[in-house]
This record gives sequence, C-alpha cells and structure tokens, in this order.
Amino acid sequence: MKEIPRWYLFLIITFPLSALVNLAIKRHILLALISIFNINESPKFWPFWFLPIANLIAPLTEEPIKILPIIFTEARDSLKEKRRAYILGLLLGAGFGIGEAWYLAISFTLTKPEYAFGLFFDLIGFFSERFLVVIVHGLLTAVLLFGFKKSFVKYFFIAVGFHYLLNIGAALYQRGILSIWATTVPLLLSLLIFLKYVFKIEQQLRRESLLLTTKEIFWTKD
Repeated sequence: MKEIPRWYLFLIITFPLSALVNLAIKRHILLALISIFNINESPKFWPFWFLPIANLIAPLTEEPIKILPIIFTEARDSLKEKRRAYILGLLLGAGFGIGEAWYLAISFTLTKPEYAFGLFFDLIGFFSERFLVVIVHGLLTAVLLFGFKKSFVKYFFIAVGFHYLLNIGAALYQRGILSIWATTVPLLLSLLIFLKYVFKIEQQLRRESLLLTTKEIFWTKD
C-alpha cells in the first residue's frame, strides 16, 4: 500500500456506487426487459431462457461503474504500471463490495424488519457470504485494471465473463431451481476457475517485480 498515497480513499470512493447502480441502472434495465418480453417481475416465474439474459445485467453494469472513479481522475496515470493498477483494482472493487453489503443489509431489514432487531448469529450466513463477495469484487476489478492499458476490451470481457460465471448459482437460486446449499457447487467450481486465473496474474506480477528489483540492484552497483 505504500506505493499508493492515501490508498484508503480508493476504498471509500466506490462505497456508494452499488446503491447507485442498483437503483438507477440495473433495476430500470431489468424492468425494461420484463416489459419487452412481457414476463412476470418475480424471478421465480421467469422462463428459463430469460435467466442468461438477466444474469448479464450485473456484470455489464457493475464492472464499468467500479472503475469510473479512477478513469475520470488524475489517478488514471497510475494504471500505466501493472502492479499499481492491480492494487487499485483491489481497493476499488473491495469498496464497491462493502457498499453492496451495506445496501443489501438495508434492503434486507426493510423487507424483513425482524432481522433488524435479531441476534448477530442470525446474520452470520449473510456476513460470511458478503465477505467472500467483497474479495471477489476486488479481484474482478483488479483483473480489469491489470489489463487496462494492455487491452481494455479484452480484460473488460474477461472480468464480465468471470462475474457472469460466479453469479450463475445465485441466478438459479432466485429462479427456484437450486436450494441455497446447492448453489455452493457452481459457486465453488467457478471460484476455483477464477482464482486459478488470478494466481497466474499474480505470478506474472511477482516475476516482473523481481526482474525490476534485480535491474535496480545492478544499476546501483554500476
């Protein structure tokens, strides 16, 4: 974090963006599609063919909005260096994930007020899931910003593709096809595939960092 001045600001700046994208963008897109295809608003009554379409909304809207704060500020110059871009992505994505947990917690307690005054243990499942989601959001944005200068379009669709894959279990659960426990199977499989890809990027960053350090040592000796 030392190489990123005031790094905590990048964690905070995306905090409100989840509520914004959900209320101002995602919901309107979904309602428009429901109107176009003339189907029920409740996910439990969606035809199976509509699930892949609905599952695209979150990846296509959330991945771009997470990086907007850095694209339209002077901090975008930091994206020229892969390691710094990767760390900035982790911060922006994690901030978005924390904001998403806050937004969902408020929505959840409004629809089920009994949980607002319940025991902490009643929400352990929610907090555990959200903790994982925060990490995943951070890694998705890190992947996107890692390749921002190299090939934005390619890495954008890589991030969107993994996001889509990771959401399949949740989409099937909302439709009533899978139970809450059964969703862990597609989630774990897609998570393993995603983490394998992330580890390759981190290995590349370590190699480049080691090479740079070695060069600096030789330059210093000279």
